[in-house]
Amino acid sequence: MIDYFKYHWQQTEEDQHIIDCMKNAFLILDVGCGFNQYKKYAKKPQYFKGIDIANEDADEVVDIIDFKTDKIFDLIICYGSINFYDEKWVEDRLEKVVNLLDETPGSRICMKVNPGNPHADGTMLEFFPWTMDYARHISSKYGLVIENFRTKGSTGGRFKFDFVRSDYLYSKQSENIYAFV
Repeated sequence: MIDYFKYHWQQTEEDQHIIDCMKNAFLILDVGCGFNQYKKYAKKPQYFKGIDIANEDADEVVDIIDFKTDKIFDLIICYGSINFYDEKWVEDRLEKVVNLLDETPGSRICMKVNPGNPHADGTMLEFFPWTMDYARHISSKYGLVIENFRTKGSTGGRFKFDFVRSDYLYSKQSENIYAFV
């Protein structure tokens, strides 16, 4: 997998939803940042850190499991980075990400996941087959809400959504909520 992302992968998607979320965030972590394309949207005094397991354009080349920081983030981007191998691999990384997420209502993890389909170039990596039921399981496990579920703009059956820190009042006022805890 690392060789594929280091030597062959070329995607440089820029999702407007991520850019919009960045406008309301102060501490931003991009897990699996690839070419670090969202970094240019960070404005002072925002803090942005892009990490990637393979791409040298990252601020730090590291697996999220081994990432060390004293910061807690109000926005974490996980676009196509936590959807490989098996459930244990996914849940180990999600647990680390959730532990780095600020406890403040509205703090969010923007996800893009693969239901187990090949890449557009036909490459079939060992994907964990995400489903909405699995996303609901994770949201319940960590006390998060799922918002902004969408497939528009995604390829290969992939889908996008946000895990959001919530409290009851925030949940009742929020728009486009997909599931509650």
